[in-house]
Amino acid sequence: MFDLHIYSIFLKKNIHVYMEKGNYTKQEYFSSSSLKEPPVEKEFDSPYVLLTLRNGIVIGTYKKDQHITLEIAHDIVRQRQEFTDHQTLPAMIIGEGIVSMDKDARDYLASPEGTAGIRAAALVLNSPFIWALGNFFVTIRKPSMPVRIFNSTEKAAKWLQKFVN
Repeated sequence: MFDLHIYSIFLKKNIHVYMEKGNYTKQEYFSSSSLKEPPVEKEFDSPYVLLTLRNGIVIGTYKKDQHITLEIAHDIVRQRQEFTDHQTLPAMIIGEGIVSMDKDARDYLASPEGTAGIRAAALVLNSPFIWALGNFFVTIRKPSMPVRIFNSTEKAAKWLQKFVN
C-alpha cells in the first residue's frame, strides 16, 4: 500500500493516470475505471468562461448564451493569463456557449495581444456560427501559432498533447 497526499499525473504511452489522496495498492490504483479522464489540476469559474487545466492544456469552455464584446474579450484574456500564471501553454477553446461576438472582440482575440500565452490552439466547435468564427480566425487572421478546428474534445486533446512541454 502507498499513501498519496497530493495528486500527480503520469503520462506514459498516452495513458493518463490520476492519483488522488488515499491508500491504494498498485493493482487497485491502476485498474480503477474512474481514472479514464485526466484530472482537473486547476479551475477558475468566471462569468463568461470556465477555465480548467488538464495535463498541461488550458481549457476554456464558454458558458451558455455568451455575447462577447471587446470588454468581455479583454476580461477573458486577462483571466486566462492570470489563471496560467502567464505561462505559454496549449489551449483548447470550447465555443458552444457563444451566441455572438462583436467584430472588435474577434479582432482582439485573434491579435498577438489576445493570443499571448497560447502555444497552440484547438477550437472545438459545434454550430455553424461558431465554425464561421473559427474559420475566420484561422484563415483570415493567420495566427502566429498552430491552430486547428475539431468537433470533439478527445481529438483536440490528442492533437494538443504534442505541444505540452
